[in-house]
Amino acid sequence: MNRALTILAKWFVALVLTASLLIVIFDSQSSPPSKPSSWHAYLTEDELQHPLAKYWFDRAQPDAGVLEALNAGPLREGDVLSWDNRHKLTEEGYLPGENGWARFEDGSA
Repeated sequence: MNRALTILAKWFVALVLTASLLIVIFDSQSSPPSKPSSWHAYLTEDELQHPLAKYWFDRAQPDAGVLEALNAGPLREGDVLSWDNRHKLTEEGYLPGENGWARFEDGSA
């Protein structure tokens, strides 16, 4: 029993040390350039001072094709990918309904 606890304690210490090392490594890397004025969320002063705040809420530029598909209105029923055919998303190229939205009979979108 004592041997098992000793092994467990050593494993736990190794895990904590590894996690601490990873935190130090990733926290020391510089962040990508980001302007807080471009963030789309309201952060408190305390949140802005957080070391990871540099990664929060930075807006990505949406793809023009995706925006066009979303603004084009609902997809036709035949273009909507069924749950049973979801594996087709891994195939080469894009499917007709890969971007966009639809309204279903139950009212969900």
